[in-house]
Amino acid sequence: MIGDTSHLNITVLRFAKPIPIWIMMAELLTVRTSHRSIILIIIGLAFGSLGDILLELQSYSFALFAAGALSFLLGHLCYVTAFLQICEDIAEFTVSIREVLQKKALYIFLWIIFLTFSFWSIGNIMAQLSKDSIMNYILPVYGAFLVLLVVAALFFLFTTSKIGGFALRSGILFALGSFIFYASDSFLAHGKFNDSYKGKVNESANAAILMVTYYIAQYLLGKGGLSIATYFHSLPPKLTPTNE
Repeated sequence: MIGDTSHLNITVLRFAKPIPIWIMMAELLTVRTSHRSIILIIIGLAFGSLGDILLELQSYSFALFAAGALSFLLGHLCYVTAFLQICEDIAEFTVSIREVLQKKALYIFLWIIFLTFSFWSIGNIMAQLSKDSIMNYILPVYGAFLVLLVVAALFFLFTTSKIGGFALRSGILFALGSFIFYASDSFLAHGKFNDSYKGKVNESANAAILMVTYYIAQYLLGKGGLSIATYFHSLPPKLTPTNE
């Protein structure tokens, strides 16, 4: 094994994964004063980066896997809060969830689809877990926040649909990023706990799917932040929200 650098190269590659996320965070830092939500998006990316590192270390301890899941959960919560803060500041009139549900049949249809799929997906995994597994508690909680991320992104998209321009562009990017994050985390959960899934998709293929979808999701969420920053910069000074 002396002189064999393959193991070292793999290790370096694994821990270099967060670097593109850090680059996106640095880009967002340059526009952080445009709106209070930008800081939350940066923190969300930071939690995702930390979660990614912790998941790479999960072979040493299950606690590191749980900590990684918690880090991603906190990142999702930051994104959800950012989406709602932006909605509050850019809506031409007060928009409530009730109004969106009344006027947007597609919104409630997609909500039902994601809730149904989430119940099926989590239930499918939990059926294979032992009764005393802590994952019986982690999966439903994490799944709820993941659905909340998608629902909040859709709410943002429907809110910005009447505004257009960079606001709508950010809504599309946030929605796509949230959808793909949902898919990425689903691949992760099934690849780790679902024996049926593992029998159909080998570990290497699933790892590649996870990496691609994770990068795409975080990139889209970061670009959504940059788009909404451009929108706020384009507003006349009197219409620009404060960062309080």
